[in-house]
Amino acid sequence: MDEDWLPVVGANGWVVLMRDKRIRYRRPERERLMQYGAKAFCLTASGNQTRWGMLKLLVRNWDRIEETAELPGPFIYGVNSAGVRRLAP
Repeated sequence: MDEDWLPVVGANGWVVLMRDKRIRYRRPERERLMQYGAKAFCLTASGNQTRWGMLKLLVRNWDRIEETAELPGPFIYGVNSAGVRRLAP
């Protein structure tokens, strides 16, 4: 994570979309997201999917992502074919 843009994201209440199927195991990355108050959605099942496959995954879950993004942060939610679920904190 880039410490130059994370403070801006958190301060503005923006949403981070990222691809990292192992975010649950990367404590320093999770802690930085929490430190700066980020609202993050992580494609946890994107694996070797094409860009088109990842886009379809986002579109399929977009309503839930949009609803969840209204909650106060910080948080990290995983997005996969089963839906959207909280990963942290």
